[in-house]
Amino acid sequence: MVPPFELTEQIQRHGAALRRLAADLVGSSLADDAVQQTWLGALRRPPRDGDGLGPWFATVLRSVVAGWRRGDRRRRAREHAAALARGLEVPDHGATTARHELAQRLLAEVEALAEPYRTVIWQRFFVGLPPREIARAHGVPVETVKSQQKRGLAMLRLRLGDGGGDWRAGVVG
Repeated sequence: MVPPFELTEQIQRHGAALRRLAADLVGSSLADDAVQQTWLGALRRPPRDGDGLGPWFATVLRSVVAGWRRGDRRRRAREHAAALARGLEVPDHGATTARHELAQRLLAEVEALAEPYRTVIWQRFFVGLPPREIARAHGVPVETVKSQQKRGLAMLRLRLGDGGGDWRAGVVG
């Protein structure tokens, strides 16, 4: 079947608008691929007549993008099922991202603590030293280190607020 339109003419007429729509739907990095698939789809299944091609091309483009999204959902579902079948834990990307953001925020807040709280918190929770070793290294009583640790943690909880959750979740998986 011969399409009821001249492809080169239609690309010149509707190409820029389709590219903008594709960029809105899938981002600029995939827009050219989506438009190319649209032109290919138009050649494979042309409209019955040549009237109103702009909206028709837009519909074909939306169909291409919807197909990509369906395929992506199906691929993720297959990967998830395969991982479960192998007994692997499937990472929750949203939770991973949230934990990463909390870790970044926590590190910034620890760095913002005044001395000696910053050093005590760092050595206790990031290096893993017990209070006795921190006290020995700084030449202070163990109770002083424990007090500084307690005050430093209180400052962190205050700075992280209610949205901070358990601040250790930012460091420990």
